[in-house]
Amino acid sequence: MGVAPLPAAERRRRLRSRVSFALVGRASAAALAVAALGFLAIPSTGRAEDEVPEAVRAIDAADGVDRGAAAKALGARPDADDLIVIWLRDGERRAKLGAPALEALARLAGERKLQLANSGLRALVRDSAQPLAVRETAARTLGVTGSIADVSALADALNDIPDACCRSLVAIGGDAALGALRRGMTSDPPPVAIAALAKFGDTSGLAALVEKLDAPADRDAIAGLLRWATGRDLAADKATWSRFLAQVDLADRFGSADSDAAQAAVEEAAAKIRTSGRDVGGIVAAVLADPQFPVFARSKAALTLGLSGLPSWNAELLAATANGQPGDVRWAAGNALARVGDLSCVVPLVKMLVHDEDRDRLAAKRSLKGEFSPVDPSFVRALHRLGIRGATMPLLELFAGEYRTGLHRDALRALGEVSDGETFEFQPDSATPDRLASLEKMKAWWREARERIPIAPRADDPGAAALQADIANLIPELGTFKFLYQLRAKKALTLLAEPAAEQLVAALAADSTQIRIGAADVMEGSTLRAFAAPLAARLSVEPNTAVKTKLLGALATCARRDAAGNVPSADAVLAAVNAALADRDLDVRIAAVRVLGVVGVGSDAARIAGLADLPRNKVDGFADAALGARFLLGDRTALPGLCTLLRSDEIARVAETVRVLRLAKCDLHGFDPDGAPEARESAVRAIESDPAAVVPKGIQK
Repeated sequence: MGVAPLPAAERRRRLRSRVSFALVGRASAAALAVAALGFLAIPSTGRAEDEVPEAVRAIDAADGVDRGAAAKALGARPDADDLIVIWLRDGERRAKLGAPALEALARLAGERKLQLANSGLRALVRDSAQPLAVRETAARTLGVTGSIADVSALADALNDIPDACCRSLVAIGGDAALGALRRGMTSDPPPVAIAALAKFGDTSGLAALVEKLDAPADRDAIAGLLRWATGRDLAADKATWSRFLAQVDLADRFGSADSDAAQAAVEEAAAKIRTSGRDVGGIVAAVLADPQFPVFARSKAALTLGLSGLPSWNAELLAATANGQPGDVRWAAGNALARVGDLSCVVPLVKMLVHDEDRDRLAAKRSLKGEFSPVDPSFVRALHRLGIRGATMPLLELFAGEYRTGLHRDALRALGEVSDGETFEFQPDSATPDRLASLEKMKAWWREARERIPIAPRADDPGAAALQADIANLIPELGTFKFLYQLRAKKALTLLAEPAAEQLVAALAADSTQIRIGAADVMEGSTLRAFAAPLAARLSVEPNTAVKTKLLGALATCARRDAAGNVPSADAVLAAVNAALADRDLDVRIAAVRVLGVVGVGSDAARIAGLADLPRNKVDGFADAALGARFLLGDRTALPGLCTLLRSDEIARVAETVRVLRLAKCDLHGFDPDGAPEARESAVRAIESDPAAVVPKGIQK
């Protein structure tokens, strides 16, 4: 049996009808063109009086297995889409099919996303004479293929086939679908309609659904609707769902568009936590922890926990600060921890500050656009309040980077907490060279200020043991062969140098060479003079030359003189350095002469010159280090040699010379290693002729 060819006029009329439908439906222009061409290309397989093609007739089988096989065969035909659309859209043709065929065609239309069949599906949904199974399948298919043009038909049938109509209206979405849902509901709406309203954001009826959980016969079905409506996979238990509805209500209040009302909700909830304890706090913490609640509501939940003054939900607050969480939530959780956090929060916060792939920090680059949250300063503030001095260091990195002014302004506020409000003339809106000049002042201040900042962890802090355990877990990472992990561990421990001091000192004697090197690097980065004695002690017994070099590098920083001109643990440091000057390894001797330039006295300049004349030290590396050490000890005769090094083509020698001159607080007269040759030469000549180019730093005996 075949399909009779249509007269040309009728084919054009139907094609125009398809075009009109596509303009209000969801079919793309490409899909419309393909469908139209396919329609015109339907083969003529019979005469006009023929009724039903065999491929369609076969799916009218009563037996489910036969019907399934027939549907599969129909779907495999090259003209399957055309047949499905024609026999669903044409009322006369639909009338020739039984319920099994109509149901199968409706299902195939959904599987193949045939939007051009929607008019026929609407007709089936509205046809009360059709079996409910047919109408329901058609309604469900409209949830896949439907658009605004189909919502009225679904609303009309809502009370006959509520589940399919409600779910399809939700799938179509939009104000029109919501309006149709409300229009189709009776005064006693079915549970699925209440759940569908919740999917559109109207959760006012969920409490009525929760009450129905008391009926054992309906419990599983109602729980399923609640899970669909809320996206939460909770147990079929009334108490559980009642608690969740309390979270929904609180999230709605926190997320109110009225900022005064939202703030009032925060203050009310915080007061209840202080008086009622864990129950209310647990509800607030659940809002914070649930990523399906709006970001603004979650941020307000974090603020509420902070205002409560109780540390009971620090774990939830810490989880909310994790990289990948919404920036506003991280920012609010960090500020909350500044109020209620304890030392158990320290290492997780520090790890986030040294994480080089932090999304919010990357989003804060000046080259980017869009919203961002200044999360790092909020973490720093929390660590400052917990007594972690080293938390200031990440701020210096932020000031050095090309970040947006909003981040720099928050970083300045965090810095002001430990600098007595000093901003070092840093202006976020100024040119890069001006910002970097201010940054150098910050670095110079920080080098000495870290030891004087009057904050420290509380001895009775309940998280003290957890902090020490977390530090102990960081120490082995200094020896990992995964460079990135090792680097992050070093940076984290540098921030934690004060509370980690005992474990870092112990790490100097670790069996692992890499851990010993890592511990020395951390001590050098911390700049703490308290490490001078343990570094010198370890140097006197260290067998490995690479570790010796690192220990000496750390001593060059940690054994620097204090404001009174004294070397910390001077006798032990000088003894260790003098022994290293006689070491068999050249790199160790070079490192030792650099340290002597920091800890020695003026008379050591001549001794250094004599060491440089020894045959075993007649190499560029030792000669360069000796020049720098002599200059630091006040020997101006070393200046011409240093200026010669500034003219070198070897960037490493130039960089080391610049480091020495800066350490001596010399005016570099704008010397830039990357500048034009004539500009570099002009700066070098200015340094050579500067009468203040060297001031004796050694203490004469």
